[in-house]
Amino acid sequence: MDSNSQPHHVRHDHRCTRPSFYDDPLLKYVCQGENRRLPKTTHIIRSVVRYGSLYGEVWVTPGEISGAMVWMPPRTDNMTLIRQIRTGMIFDRLKLGKADSDRYNLFNATVNDLHHTVMNQDHWYLFVLGVDPDQHGQGTGTKLMNYMLKRIDQDGSPVYLTTTHDGVIPFYKRLGFNLEGTAIVPESDLHLSGLIRPPRVK
Repeated sequence: MDSNSQPHHVRHDHRCTRPSFYDDPLLKYVCQGENRRLPKTTHIIRSVVRYGSLYGEVWVTPGEISGAMVWMPPRTDNMTLIRQIRTGMIFDRLKLGKADSDRYNLFNATVNDLHHTVMNQDHWYLFVLGVDPDQHGQGTGTKLMNYMLKRIDQDGSPVYLTTTHDGVIPFYKRLGFNLEGTAIVPESDLHLSGLIRPPRVK
């Protein structure tokens, strides 16, 4: 991969992930009400990208941004109160409203429970992978993932991710991930899958 085609490391850039996640099952579950979903989606994605910028890594496609990923290195995925204040996540309740905020907190609690149940060693965490809908099937997500996985393989570290899309599980399996656990967010039909990519032996 030449330098012009490599993903770029950025800070505080949420431009490509907002359209990618507008119809995401998570955002539909959290931000109920079509007329308010876009601004609330924007707030959530901006907070996630800001968190990744401060405590992890944010990578985007070169040129016109069509895909992005947020990664958390080992031992950095714990959202402490201080980190929530710095990233603005502490104000989610004001931005989202009580009902949406409660659903978002319940989702995050379920994600954390699944995460810590199936993964018990230091690992990289794929926080977000987003590709613009009109770029689906063009290899954008694969190129982004392969770039980062090649780096991680040099360290011999495992990778963990959670997805709400059963349809993308075959994509991750092609990249070496295995389905290790599932969960359902209480009082909803939102289904979570936890996947692990074992460390590659050098």
